[in-house]
Amino acid sequence: MFADALSTACFVLGPIEGIKLINKLPDTECLIIDKKGKEYKSKGFDEFRVSSQ
Repeated sequence: MFADALSTACFVLGPIEGIKLINKLPDTECLIIDKKGKEYKSKGFDEFRVSSQ
């Protein structure tokens, strides 16, 4: 339920302000992709990226 609320908040705030919000929360990461395909990642997101090999 909390993840749904954060998703909605990020959508309403937009990617830049949404990432700022996520970065303030402990144990919370996200990836936002805008309609042009630009990626916005929270500060710790890359720690969870898995190699495609």
